[in-house]
Amino acid sequence: MRFTMIFRVITMKFSQSKLLLTVLLASTFMTNAYSARCKIPKSYYKHVSCTSDKRYFLAKADSGQAVALINRAGKESADLMVYHKVLAHKMSEGLLPVMKNGKVGYINGNGYLVIPLRYDKLNGRNWARRFNNGRAIVKKNGKLGVIDTNNRVIVPFSSQIQSISDFSARKATMRKRGQIIIVDVNGRETVQKARPKPQPQQRKQTLAKSKRPAQRTQRRKTTHRDVALSKERLNELFRNYQDTPQATSEVILSKQHVNPPSQTIINDIEMQLYPEKSDGKWGFVDDKNVTMITYSFDEVTPFSEGLAGVRIDNKWGFIDKAGELIVDFNYPKTGVVKNPTDKIKPFTFYKNTAWVGNLRDGTKLCIDSTGKNKPCPSDF
Repeated sequence: MRFTMIFRVITMKFSQSKLLLTVLLASTFMTNAYSARCKIPKSYYKHVSCTSDKRYFLAKADSGQAVALINRAGKESADLMVYHKVLAHKMSEGLLPVMKNGKVGYINGNGYLVIPLRYDKLNGRNWARRFNNGRAIVKKNGKLGVIDTNNRVIVPFSSQIQSISDFSARKATMRKRGQIIIVDVNGRETVQKARPKPQPQQRKQTLAKSKRPAQRTQRRKTTHRDVALSKERLNELFRNYQDTPQATSEVILSKQHVNPPSQTIINDIEMQLYPEKSDGKWGFVDDKNVTMITYSFDEVTPFSEGLAGVRIDNKWGFIDKAGELIVDFNYPKTGVVKNPTDKIKPFTFYKNTAWVGNLRDGTKLCIDSTGKNKPCPSDF
């Protein structure tokens, strides 16, 4: 009896130690997986974080005020104390957005003010846009325009421009005078015509003539864009996104289970965007089937909580409805390991959380809408 009790105690202690070791190993591996994306160099600064440019890092004071840019050797490359705000996650093509006295400009990694502090700040927390394809959207005297990295005006500032997406594949989508216009990196504009909507399938004439008016009324209710997308439209939009029979059956839903399309306001314009494929590439169209985000991506997920997952080659990132890259392309397609029982879609935001990868033990890796790592919710 006494021997049995001793054996149970030893077994319990061993199990607890094994569990603790497993937790420590998983925690260490997770930390290493996170830190592998951004290796902070050694320096005499206390608070250092990554920028979206792998060559530079942001040093902050205890108050959170940006102090300096440092390079991979841990040495200061640019003094940021003269600026009131910086957007480290918008550093792109060697240029970092900075703000002073309410005016926006851009500096390079050595601290030289390449774009003068003469532009208005944009609305919201992201008060400046990043450079893509050598072009950035800026605002001057309340009017939107496009400049290049030498501060030359590519698209003249105009009050008739209501919104412009970031450039991708050397093109951007612009709403001007109520029209949708595709503009290239040289400022050449092409009016985007609305493509005809797909014709609904012919219904079987199973009702009597006296019931046909009621049938037409019911059809209008079903296909109204503010209520829900039809099952056929969902199949068309997501046929290449879902990769398991179970997932496909969850997408092809009746209208009672389809949530209303997500909405956002971009420069006072309410927009609803849907995935669309053309010539082997994915983009997004509005509810009139007009292209709003150009066909630049190899794969996309639907907009959820204002963001959509987009893939170029083997890396995923996230854009907003202005077409701006909010979370950089940091997440490999092969990093997500899906199980048949998974109900949450990867690279799709839910509860301000997106599933973007897995550890070797199957633990899910998640981020928030700013790209910061966070624990996955218990229902993921």
